[in-house]
Amino acid sequence: FQAEDGIRDVERSRGLGDVYKRQLVKWRCIPYHYFRHMLYSTDVTFKEVFQYLPESVFYYRVLPRWRLDACQLDDKIVFAAIAKASGLPVPETILVVRNGTIATGSGRMVADETQLDHVFAKVKAERVYLKPAMCGSGGRGILIFQRSGEHFYHGANKLSLCVLQELASSDWIIQEEVEQTTQLERIFPGSINTFKVTTALQNNTPRIMRCVLRFGMGSCQIDNLHSGGLLVNVDTTTGQLSERAIDADLNEYSKHPDTGVVFGTECFFIKPILDLARRAAISFSCVPVAGWDIALSNTGPVLIEGNSSPDIGTVQRFGGVAMFIK
Repeated sequence: FQAEDGIRDVERSRGLGDVYKRQLVKWRCIPYHYFRHMLYSTDVTFKEVFQYLPESVFYYRVLPRWRLDACQLDDKIVFAAIAKASGLPVPETILVVRNGTIATGSGRMVADETQLDHVFAKVKAERVYLKPAMCGSGGRGILIFQRSGEHFYHGANKLSLCVLQELASSDWIIQEEVEQTTQLERIFPGSINTFKVTTALQNNTPRIMRCVLRFGMGSCQIDNLHSGGLLVNVDTTTGQLSERAIDADLNEYSKHPDTGVVFGTECFFIKPILDLARRAAISFSCVPVAGWDIALSNTGPVLIEGNSSPDIGTVQRFGGVAMFIK
């Protein structure tokens, strides 16, 4: 490293090599995040560098100590049941497939196509989501079924009892789609665009680490960054979107490439969204650091799911969060 390529601060920097070595000492690991987040930039102060947490520290030192009962978040069937019992607004659960058994969200067994038809006849949404109960990151494994008449289809495949029985070797949950606000629909109508709020519970008080808004893009019906979506930072005080969104390859966008909506001109009433994240953090206090996917409907925010291992790399794309980790 060249000594003159340092982090500039109020005090004279001792150079890039010195900053790098100090992180090795502080975190006791190779600080790959230093390059991933371009912390070598002369626009980043020495103090700001140490506000970023290495991914290896977060996943292998912090989370194992705090994830007392991650199953409550990571098992989507358990999560939906606890959240509903806690009075949190969640999507309507239509069906669950558990241990080879198919049942309604209220626990009534479904044994034939006639019973299944009766269940679907009560569904109001135009689309339903079939998700693995132990859902992986990046939205992998999720199937979206579109209403056609009295039934739901994924392409040419009808959501039938036969399909569910074929899936019964693992656990699944089927939920109604949340109808998002016209503002979110205007920015991108092809996916349900969700706010990702990361919280840290400190002394039984939930603190907001980061809030971002995710959008689908192109033919992508999932808003997750790693499924082809976009990510934009949200000011947790004003609800204002940042001027630039990013994709998984860190390409920047000042407007949505499909609709042309300029991100920096959009503002949301953010308080109810953050309040719901705080309520969720208290309800699931067994997981002190968590990520919450929140949709915004015309009747208010809806908690889609929680994640006991929030993507710290994504969270820190818009600033470090080490100050929240004690």
